[in-house]
Amino acid sequence: MQLERAIHSIVESNGNCLFDRCPFDLVAYLFSIEESDRFDLNQWMPAVQDAMEQIDLIVFVPVEEPDRIAVDGSDHEALRLRVDEVLREIVLDDQWALGIPAIEVTGSPGERARQVLDQIGLDAGAR
Repeated sequence: MQLERAIHSIVESNGNCLFDRCPFDLVAYLFSIEESDRFDLNQWMPAVQDAMEQIDLIVFVPVEEPDRIAVDGSDHEALRLRVDEVLREIVLDDQWALGIPAIEVTGSPGERARQVLDQIGLDAGAR
């Protein structure tokens, strides 16, 4: 249901939107759980691709060391690291050759914002 909602949000947007998560995030989670064999990517890929082709830029924020997000238990930490790895392959390695522009940002939230603004050609001081 979350994947369906993520796809719908992008398709129904009027442009000039920022999304905290995209369908690729949810696919990465689905590939990272024990029940991943129950997820049929072939069934979902046309809708995922259609939605993602409307995205101008994917900003990949990796799990950092030390991790900025506290997680309870090693199971959650292991899942988070696995999702990070799978998402990196999907987004930065362009696993499905969709050609969607993507950058990786690191550092403080301000540094991350500056990296995005630099990528899209906006001067942070002018905003």
